Amino acid sequence: MKRFALISALIPALAGLAALAMLPPAAQAAGRPGITAINISPQIASDNDRYVAFQRRNGMPVVLDTWRGTFKVLRGAWHCHPRDIGGGRVLMICPHSRPTKKNSGFHARTGSVRGGKTIPLVKSREISDAFEIGSYWVPVELPKEVYGPFRFAFLNWRTGALKKYRPTHWWAFGAMDLDHPRLGRADIQTFTPEVGGSLSPDSTVSVCRGRDVVITDWRGELRLWRDRNHSVLLGKGHLFYDVCQWHQSMRIGREWVTWSRGGALHAYNFRTGERFDRRYKPGSRITPIRDGVVVAVKRKRYGKYYTSYWVRLIRL
Repeated sequence: MKRFALISALIPALAGLAALAMLPPAAQAAGRPGITAINISPQIASDNDRYVAFQRRNGMPVVLDTWRGTFKVLRGAWHCHPRDIGGGRVLMICPHSRPTKKNSGFHARTGSVRGGKTIPLVKSREISDAFEIGSYWVPVELPKEVYGPFRFAFLNWRTGALKKYRPTHWWAFGAMDLDHPRLGRADIQTFTPEVGGSLSPDSTVSVCRGRDVVITDWRGELRLWRDRNHSVLLGKGHLFYDVCQWHQSMRIGREWVTWSRGGALHAYNFRTGERFDRRYKPGSRITPIRDGVVVAVKRKRYGKYYTSYWVRLIRL
């Protein structure tokens, strides 16, 4: 009965945001600010296309289908924080326990974007962190005292198989296809942009690679490349380092690229040239979807462990 009452209490608020999602951009800007979520860090959990997930203030994680404007509750994951969506699955990081020799104390769960019952991440107690998720694989960090130099691995959440990597191979995380049963190479652009200027032997052009475009952060400029010779200036650089990682603000979707700097949220549609620039409270987040962006506007901190956000879906 208590669970039924808790889920029922979600319905008015969820319906409000779903209705907001159906309005044109001008009406969205003039309407209610969104729906309350907590602890969106370091980024909005998203597949950068259709789904986003976040934890409601009552501790219940939910998935928003931005195409249909509907919500699904992830059951059995109270106070679990959505971290990533991929392959139709949501990866959630849950409250940890005190570590022991045989238990890292780490706890994670996964669930379907269609909602419903969640399950523990296999070997969750043997790892120390998990970052992204696909149809088969999850990049994880392993306890140093147990695995020595093999600090990073890909965990098959279906079978429990581990493929380990040394720290020098951490860059492989962003180059592998987590949806491939045998962990194939990711479908991303591999060309090297002609950034110009002389490169010293020790210099590195910071690169973020997507399926259709490549982003470089070099000499104070953030640029988008469709091929090695043609680029568009997105804005100021010094946004990320070396290669693009899951926790950094740059996100590449099927049409939109999004990034944040302080309280400034930006988006660029690399198919139409359309831009989106808004200023919010520092610490706000943004992620691309197929036909717009989802923003999480930072509001206030309450209690010792919670920060609240307004989550808004903006059609562009």
